[in-house]
Amino acid sequence: MHLNRNMTAMAAGTLAAFAQTAMALPPSTVPDITIKVAGSTIQDNNIVALLGQICKPGSLDNYKDSDASGKGTYYKAFFCTIDSSKVPGLTLKDPALLILKRNKSGVITGVYPLLEPTKPIPLMGINNTVTAGGASQPQCTASTTANSWTCRTDRAGDIFNATPDMAVADVDPQLMRGVNYASTIDGITFNQPTSALVAANLTVINAGAVMQNTPVTLDLRNALQLAQIEQGALPVDCHAGDETERCMPSLSRGLIASLFAGRIGHWSDIKVESTAGVTPLTHYNGGPAGDDLVRLCRRNRGASTQASFNAYFLNIPCSSSGVTPVEVSNPLAGPIVATPPQVTTTADCLADFND
Repeated sequence: MHLNRNMTAMAAGTLAAFAQTAMALPPSTVPDITIKVAGSTIQDNNIVALLGQICKPGSLDNYKDSDASGKGTYYKAFFCTIDSSKVPGLTLKDPALLILKRNKSGVITGVYPLLEPTKPIPLMGINNTVTAGGASQPQCTASTTANSWTCRTDRAGDIFNATPDMAVADVDPQLMRGVNYASTIDGITFNQPTSALVAANLTVINAGAVMQNTPVTLDLRNALQLAQIEQGALPVDCHAGDETERCMPSLSRGLIASLFAGRIGHWSDIKVESTAGVTPLTHYNGGPAGDDLVRLCRRNRGASTQASFNAYFLNIPCSSSGVTPVEVSNPLAGPIVATPPQVTTTADCLADFND
C-alpha cells in the first residue's frame, strides 16, 4: 500500500465531534472524512477486510459503477461509520468515512498522479443528482443485495477529476517503469517514474499479501492432465477434467516464461516425453485439429498483475538480462496476444479463447 507523504496528518484529523449511529449510510449522507484511492483491483478484498475491523457493525455500504464493461470493475466506493475506539488519534467521534476507489487502468492510476499531483484523474462520486423530464435522478440506486448500491457514470458530474490521496498496489511502485510504463491515463500524459522520484515522494507501507497463479483455458488444463498422467507426473487413476488437487497439472516457470516472451507460437512446438515416446502436446487435446496457435491473455502496461508477472517470470525490469514480454500478435507464426484492461476480465479472455 502506497501513501502520499501529505496524507500523514489525515490519520489524526482535527474535526468537530459529531455522533454517528451504527447504521447503513445512503449516498445522500455527507461524509465526515473522504479518502480518494486509486490502484489495484486485486486489493479490494483487503480494503473490505480492513473496514470490517474498524467500521461499526452493519454500517458498511458498498458502491460500484454500472457500466456494461465495468460492473464495479472500474469504480467502487465504500461508506461506513468508523468505530473511533478502534482508530487511535481521531478527535471526531465515530465519523462517517467515504472511500472512493478507482480501479480502471491498474496501479499506475494511483502511483503516477501522486508523483505528478498537478495532473488529476477521473474518479467516481456517489451523490450526483440530475434532473430529467422534471424528475430528479440520483446517481446511485440500491440493489437487491443489502448494503449494496449501483452507480451510473455517464452523466455530467458523475465523474470528477481529482488527485488520489493514496495508491493501493500489489507491487513496489519502483516496478512501474520500462516494460511496465504506460504513458497515459484517460488521455492524461505522465512521465516515466524514476527510482529516485519514487523514493523521494512516496512512503511505502506493506499491507495484506496477495497470492496469484497462472490460469489456463479448460482445454489446455485437460491436455496437460493427460500428458502428465502418461508421463507419470500425475497419479494413474486421474483423468482429464478431474478437479481434485492431486490431479491438477502444472506448468514450469521456464515454460511460462517462454510462452509469455513469445518464443513458442504453436502448442505443437511443445513436446511431451514419456514411455510412449516424444509427442506434441496437441496430441492430448482431444479437440479439432488445425489451428494450434498459442493464445495469451496478458494484462495491460501499468497493471501491477503484469508488472509482478514480468518481474517473477521474466526478470524485467529488475535485471539487465531480463526478457521483454510479448505484446503484439503474430497471426501467422503465433502467439496471439490479448490484453484485458482489468484483472477481473482475464477470465472472459480465457473463456473466449477456449471457445
